[in-house]
Amino acid sequence: MSAIQVGQPYIAGRTGLPEHAGYSYAADGHVLSIFIRSPNRRKMDAIRRGKDQFALVIGPDIFFLLYRFGKAIGWSAAPYWGIIIPNDERAVPAMDWPEGGTVLRVVLVDAATGLVRALRSVALPPHFVCDLHTAIRRQALLPCLNKTAYNVALASMRRLCPTSRRLLQLAVACTGPVPREKLVHRIWLREHRLNQVLDLLNRFSILSDDKETNIYAAEVLRALDAELMGQGFMHVDGSFEVPHE
Repeated sequence: MSAIQVGQPYIAGRTGLPEHAGYSYAADGHVLSIFIRSPNRRKMDAIRRGKDQFALVIGPDIFFLLYRFGKAIGWSAAPYWGIIIPNDERAVPAMDWPEGGTVLRVVLVDAATGLVRALRSVALPPHFVCDLHTAIRRQALLPCLNKTAYNVALASMRRLCPTSRRLLQLAVACTGPVPREKLVHRIWLREHRLNQVLDLLNRFSILSDDKETNIYAAEVLRALDAELMGQGFMHVDGSFEVPHE
């Protein structure tokens, strides 16, 4: 990977590659490879200098590095390629705290020609790298998947989350502001939990005329409202919205 240069083949002799993306970790570090057919200048510029953001989603058999660059490359998912590498050949990061974070190398490849169109090195913050390394180490404990099993694992996650934005709802870590998709999911979870609490309190009220139950219900509702307003999800009039980044 260190010999990769813009304008040179990503894989010697390979053209007509499928459009996809993948994340890998090896002895020489972290690499995000993105294959786009005939990428335009906006996409190449986005990779080179666009605002970047990343998120980590962990599935039952495989994890994903989600990414976006500027406005030209929206949220997309790159599965971890390490799961298809034999166990004794996988690189595993150390368990110590990644002081200062680490560098992720990003490679944009023209899927039509197989040529590298853009390169970039991105600094990942320590807290995100810690979660990323933990995911790699956990993955190393699982048996290697063959190509068929790997495709089955990908298909299973795609059925559960057919789009990258749905995947974002399951993110366990992210760089930069929390994605709006994750915030919307949090609102839904809070609403679901609130409905459960209300249902439980209503059941208590039906079975008992205890004043303490009514007092407790009022306290719970006030606490939930205060939490939502404190995080910018709810206005004083009770209406909801997703906070802007």
